Amino acid sequence: LVFDTMGNDRFRANLTYYRRKHIAIICYDISCRATFASASGYYHDIIDQADEGVVVALFGLKTDLAEQEQVTAEEAAQWAEECSSKIPDGPPVLSLRMSSKTSDNVERAFDEVVYLAVSRCAHALPPIGSPKAVQLPHAGSLDEMNKTKSKGWCGS
Repeated sequence: LVFDTMGNDRFRANLTYYRRKHIAIICYDISCRATFASASGYYHDIIDQADEGVVVALFGLKTDLAEQEQVTAEEAAQWAEECSSKIPDGPPVLSLRMSSKTSDNVERAFDEVVYLAVSRCAHALPPIGSPKAVQLPHAGSLDEMNKTKSKGWCGS
């Protein structure tokens, strides 16, 4: 389930949207500094209201507009690193950039976020061999997963 607030502040009044979520993605437009500046407010809302261990990702969008870039990849990575350091036992905040227009890095970004969330959930499962254990296939690395995944929705 994906819930997109589209940056609409009316959703910030009802912070229950953050509860019982495994992943929170904060998006900003690399060609508009104001969207990046609002990321901190959303991050604090997520940390205050979401369940412990939620995976947070910062997605820089519109990389196809590189000539209009106002937020560098380094600046976003530094922001993510600073946020990660505030919660020592929490998952790292991922910083990824993509272009929906050209599809550049879109699949990779979602693969990384989902892989991290699934890995965190797998660590919370009961030990293998216990009566409540769920048998999962070996997750391997993200690169291994990409080698074996199907090429399309129908496996073609």
